[in-house]
Amino acid sequence: METEPSAAREPSRLRLLVAIFAIALLLRLPVLGHGLPGLYVPDTHSVRNALGMLQKRDLVPASNEFSSYPYLYSYACLPLFVGDYAWARVSGEAASTAAYQESAQAHLERFHRLGRVLSALFGATAAAAAAAGGLALFGRRGGWLCGIVASVSPMPYLLSLHERPWSMVHAFTALSAAAAVAALVRSGTSPRSSARSLWLASAAAGAATASHQLGAAAFALVAGAVLLHPGLALARRGMQLFVCGALFLGVAVIGYPFLIRYGLTGAPKTSVTSATDVSLGGQGLVLSKFDGKYTAEALTGVFTSELTIPLLALLGAWVVFRRSRSAAGALLFLVIPITLFFSRYTGTHARYFMVAWPAVWLLAGAACADLWHRGAALRALVVLSLALPTAGTLRTAQILLEPDTRAEAEDRARRELPEGAVVAVEPYGPSLPSSVAWLERLAAAKSGALTRREQMALARREPGGFAVLPLERFCVQAVPEGYARGLLPLAEELWPSTKTVVKLLAHSGARYLVRVDRFPAQTRSDEVAALTEDPARARLLWQVDPSRGESPAPEALLPFEPRLGLWALLSVSRPGPRIRVYELLDRNK
Repeated sequence: METEPSAAREPSRLRLLVAIFAIALLLRLPVLGHGLPGLYVPDTHSVRNALGMLQKRDLVPASNEFSSYPYLYSYACLPLFVGDYAWARVSGEAASTAAYQESAQAHLERFHRLGRVLSALFGATAAAAAAAGGLALFGRRGGWLCGIVASVSPMPYLLSLHERPWSMVHAFTALSAAAAVAALVRSGTSPRSSARSLWLASAAAGAATASHQLGAAAFALVAGAVLLHPGLALARRGMQLFVCGALFLGVAVIGYPFLIRYGLTGAPKTSVTSATDVSLGGQGLVLSKFDGKYTAEALTGVFTSELTIPLLALLGAWVVFRRSRSAAGALLFLVIPITLFFSRYTGTHARYFMVAWPAVWLLAGAACADLWHRGAALRALVVLSLALPTAGTLRTAQILLEPDTRAEAEDRARRELPEGAVVAVEPYGPSLPSSVAWLERLAAAKSGALTRREQMALARREPGGFAVLPLERFCVQAVPEGYARGLLPLAEELWPSTKTVVKLLAHSGARYLVRVDRFPAQTRSDEVAALTEDPARARLLWQVDPSRGESPAPEALLPFEPRLGLWALLSVSRPGPRIRVYELLDRNK
């Protein structure tokens, strides 16, 4: 087994890191245009935040004015957006600043594409950082295998194709993990180098926090590295932990200077508050007593997406333990608290467990490195173990290269539905254009009722369009199973005494309904489903189905992260939900 490379091998180390970065980036670049010009990726407010900073000339806007995330991702977007403007002027694409602004307002997707480029770069950086951690643990073989694991890890791959800060969190957490591991491996040979690596790990953890609130978990890994450091006396550990904590907080606050300007009171929660809420800056997490249902659903998404990587990581924990007990302990300091914390989370988002995945990459890569030199049969097992998640990643890319169902539905609706018709659209449906008259009515009913795109469309007085009723703006809970919870005040502002979603359709004069099924194989029992399934009340006009084959897909969540992993990917042929467009007949029946 190789040990830490000597100084003479530094060029070789650099070539390995560059190669891993290039492999990871080449996997991501061809897919960055998925869904555009439609904006169907969730939580893209970091891009809006960057645009808002430029528009208001304010680098520290209030939390939730544009985004509830920390601002480091938005700051990284700014040079790309400014460069886009400079290129448009130099190339002659825009003759003036006003011409550029007019074009940019009509095509906001250009900024979202640049945000995805940034995410892909950080996704590739995360893979290179994982390779650096593998180098520290097991030399070149460990570097290659940890880097490959990180490059093809399916769910982080998908998240690095979104204009969201997750790949930035992965990159800085992976850098923190690599530096912490290097510090512990070198503890007996180079104390000074070990201390510098701990400081780098702390700074990287601070940058992860400035990317997304959950990035703060990276400091657990740093704390574990300090507390388990075999070369430090107890008193020295306390001092080192203090220094690392100061570095962590300093970088976090510099990367997210909101707290300097507004303080803690300026960071409201975005969730419904309760005694069990945990507020992380502008984000709120509603926690509960342990419920196996939530944890099982989230972990199902993790294991069916990542396939063999978690199992390799379990073996890798023992492999790393034999190499460096302190390094194994530090990595588990990140994995175990994240797992326990989100076992009490009331959602089912597997991506939250992905915060710990840079440590999982190192553990899984270590297992592969150990198995590789134990004979041909185990080498074949390693190849198979990496081939399965690679297949999931390539399948994700293949699907995302196909047109989104919502893009086809939007195009067909423009052509086939009458202009000005009242069209209700279920959550996660296509972005249909609204008429000027309808946008003015919405804006007059409630401040903030329009999206940024709608505000710009209204300012430009774009012709045509429908009277679009996005049900997520009118219903308390924007999912079909939540329709029974009632309507938001906007519905009563427009149609007084309207209490249910079916009455909303009746009172608004909705002539068409766009039904959206993200789980096509499941039977729905809500009011809207009952309406559409009654031939006396609704007539199916046409549908766009992403299912592969005749059987309906168990889920159609892409470009969201799938809950059923590779099983879901094999059952669809394109991204987007199943969309059915109905003409509503007699709403009084």
